[in-house]
Amino acid sequence: MRTLISIIVPVYNEEHNVERAYSAIVAEFAKLPDYRFEIIFTDNHSTDGTFAKLKALVASDPNVRVLRFARNFGFHRSILTGYRHAKGAAAIQI
Repeated sequence: MRTLISIIVPVYNEEHNVERAYSAIVAEFAKLPDYRFEIIFTDNHSTDGTFAKLKALVASDPNVRVLRFARNFGFHRSILTGYRHAKGAAAIQI
């Protein structure tokens, strides 16, 4: 069975970047046939279109999860939350 790797991506008002980040991560894992991946986006209560774009990614790819905060708790809390929800044998923060 292939090893699961968790990729943690904290975001805040990144509507212009989330799809590009997603595509880059997927492209890299396409080169690593021995690994499976999950991408965990932690949205620190973005006020732009970030969350809508993340919901669309979740709907199209079962490897993507989104955790959205009720308010802005800060960057460090986003990272900690991502690690707490990671299921992989290893976690990588971006």
